[in-house]
Amino acid sequence: MQAYLAHNPKGKHGSHSYDLAEYGLSVDGVRERFRDYIERYEIPVKG
Repeated sequence: MQAYLAHNPKGKHGSHSYDLAEYGLSVDGVRERFRDYIERYEIPVKG
């Protein structure tokens, strides 16, 4: 595992950046839709 991680560091192939608006979504809409899941698993939500 150490060898794999050494040869495949985070960002090796660049990074991805997504915007909810690109998909017709909003932060508030996603929070509302997944509220139960977010609360149950104590997921921190940015934005």
